[in-house]
Amino acid sequence: MAVRTDQILNSYGLGTCLEDIAKHRVFKRQIWVIGLMRYTNFNMWLFDQRKIGGSRGDLALSAYKEYEKGEWPEKGTMQHYIDHLRKNGADDVVLKALEDVWLEYVDNLTKNIAQILLFDEIYAVVVAWLDSTELVDDSGYSMDDNTFSLLKRLMQKLNK
Repeated sequence: MAVRTDQILNSYGLGTCLEDIAKHRVFKRQIWVIGLMRYTNFNMWLFDQRKIGGSRGDLALSAYKEYEKGEWPEKGTMQHYIDHLRKNGADDVVLKALEDVWLEYVDNLTKNIAQILLFDEIYAVVVAWLDSTELVDDSGYSMDDNTFSLLKRLMQKLNK
């Protein structure tokens, strides 16, 4: 099956040029890693919630103020943070807000890691394919059925 690769990439919102994927892969990987590093620390995730209203925003603001004074734990498990809050007289609303933020953090972290792995896999498939293909009549590249199917499945997974 001869498939125009720019059509495949466009259909998944990933651009029109495979060479651009290869050329910018290192830069994009650095951006993903920086974003991931920022949110592998729960405190950074929590502190970013300060502008949100309600109990979540109140918790984040209070935690940030404690952090500035050196009183907020540098790291720990959710239970560690709950114990800290209880020790300081937090009510059930605050504890529930912490649970909500913690679980959202875990969901987001998991999603970010999955996206990085999928992008790396897509890149590997594209590079292996480019290494084994040639330009067809100056109109684009052709792709075999197996590579097309794998790339399509990876991109569908990425878009979920």
